[in-house]
Amino acid sequence: MFIVAIFAPLMAFFFLSLAFYRLPMQLNLQYGLTTTVGAPFVRKAVLVCVVWFGVAIGIVLWPIRRAATPRAWTPSMMWMALVGFSVVGGMLSLAHSLVRFPSSLEEVVNQLAFAPVIAVVLGVQQLGSLRRRGAPGTAVGLVWLLILFDLGVTLVVPLGLAKVGPAAVGAIAILYGVGVVDGSWRRPVLALLLVVPLMVVALPLKDALRQDLYGGHAFLRGGRAILAPLRSSLQATARQIREFDPQAAGLRAHQTTGVPQVALFIVGQALSRINRLADLAYVTELTPAAVPYVGGTTYRPLLTKLVPRAFWRNGPQEVAGQWYGHRYKFLDPEDTATSVNLPVVTEGWISGGWIGVIGSAALLGIVLRVIWAGWLGENSAPGNVMLGMVVVASATDLESNLSLILGGVIHGFLLYWLVDICIRRIGARLSPPAA
Repeated sequence: MFIVAIFAPLMAFFFLSLAFYRLPMQLNLQYGLTTTVGAPFVRKAVLVCVVWFGVAIGIVLWPIRRAATPRAWTPSMMWMALVGFSVVGGMLSLAHSLVRFPSSLEEVVNQLAFAPVIAVVLGVQQLGSLRRRGAPGTAVGLVWLLILFDLGVTLVVPLGLAKVGPAAVGAIAILYGVGVVDGSWRRPVLALLLVVPLMVVALPLKDALRQDLYGGHAFLRGGRAILAPLRSSLQATARQIREFDPQAAGLRAHQTTGVPQVALFIVGQALSRINRLADLAYVTELTPAAVPYVGGTTYRPLLTKLVPRAFWRNGPQEVAGQWYGHRYKFLDPEDTATSVNLPVVTEGWISGGWIGVIGSAALLGIVLRVIWAGWLGENSAPGNVMLGMVVVASATDLESNLSLILGGVIHGFLLYWLVDICIRRIGARLSPPAA
């Protein structure tokens, strides 16, 4: 479940487009121009993905000789963590969605805003414990109330603010946590069946909502962060559905009407957002033939990434998205605000070809393996589940470059590891561990 939760989303970003797009694949460039990438380079991009995922997953999957220690919490600390993560974390999450924090606080607040996601799974775990003990309905109702509040904060609010990414990451982390706690795939699969349509439908609505909420900017907080008229967004989307031409978008299907046209529009919009295979194929065509390797330039932030922004206010900024967008002409030359996602797989190729691909996959795989073997393992104890969810939420954003991923994984892990230590030590002082 750990491997699936981390790697499956990005694998879909690269491999899913093969089933829907014609070859050669279309790709949007600067000034509204388009280009096509031929079948040979698409096949080469697929091979790059197979090698990268094979190395990273193989390292994480390598057999472990010792089991990680269960990080159990006492019943009283379970209640305190559930309420604290829900109430305090929920308030921080709402504030983080609406308010722009200083750069020195942004990173810490962003990590703490993940607490209500953890609280959802803690609530599920607490419900199972209460039912086994035959607890009164008041306690069960309180837990359900906290879970619903947490789900609203982590899923509904981000979607309402046209932030599909944070909602999707939260949903993936919740599914991972519930799967570990439940011990089977039945509940996660059921939840997935409910969450995925919500996410897919939100994708075509995102642009219209974002235009009303933020004036077209992706993550502008404050100022215009007010609820947009839903009617105008739906009308704009209905017009886009009627005018959508699958052939012009490079899909294998043809324009139609009614429900099939709506389905094609949803698929087209979703794929246009997540199709990273065309980008990678385009990059492998240009590099190193026309655009040279960069020799690990984008990895330099790794040297300073371990220092939190709170302790180094003027530390180096992440500019890989801007640099990548201009180097490969995805962005207009005068566009200095937009950041193009540089997936870790693509980053490996532009850094050094096959050596960069294998090296970046090995580094990420080693970090994830060390964390899994030393702190997570096959354990459903609350501390293990919490740390696993934090790592999954940070690592599953593999559409970002390596320094952003590892920085998020390490910072989040260290913060919540300290939280786990505090919870267990306070619990040991207040009461003996639960049997």
